[in-house]
Amino acid sequence: MKLKKLMTEENSSDELMKDLEKQFKKHDWFYGFSDDKRYYDSGKQEWEEIKKTLQKIHDAGGAKEARKLFDKYTKGMQYMHYPIK
Repeated sequence: MKLKKLMTEENSSDELMKDLEKQFKKHDWFYGFSDDKRYYDSGKQEWEEIKKTLQKIHDAGGAKEARKLFDKYTKGMQYMHYPIK
């Protein structure tokens, strides 16, 4: 299923999905367990950016694809819950 395009061409859904995958690959999924506040803060900021990208994809009609990618990167992480309702 092809995703709808957002209003601006530079933020096409395909590009957002690519950005999301890059964010997932780069993200420190275990930042919440860090004893070092710098790592925690950095991970928290990354997570907030991921949630913004997920919301943009949802708004563009790509909820199913975004959830599938999220599940791929969080497989086995029981504490991770999908952030978009």
